[in-house]
Amino acid sequence: ELFEPLARNLGSVLENGTVFRWTTFGLPLESKIREFVPFTRIGWYGYAPGTEPTFYHTWYLTGRGNGCQVVTDEVGNGPDAANLRQTDEGLMHRGHDLWLATLRWVAEDKSN
Repeated sequence: ELFEPLARNLGSVLENGTVFRWTTFGLPLESKIREFVPFTRIGWYGYAPGTEPTFYHTWYLTGRGNGCQVVTDEVGNGPDAANLRQTDEGLMHRGHDLWLATLRWVAEDKSN
């Protein structure tokens, strides 16, 4: 559920400037790719549709044998980011853990 809409909307093309809409943790989001270096890094802005970007995500990708290590980083700016930190500082970390666990599960699925 988490990555399927993303893959379906993007097909097999990611590039700087690509904009896509998706839902995560029950929130509708729009995202715009800012950095795309194949097999190395992907960075994107995340925001509520129709608003200015407030969060920036980066996934750093490092080859490991026949697999890949993914390290996430995120920064937030503005009242929404401040409110999130004050109300549940660990929420974003738990969310990223879920994203990474789901990514791993999909990547390791041998039925594809």
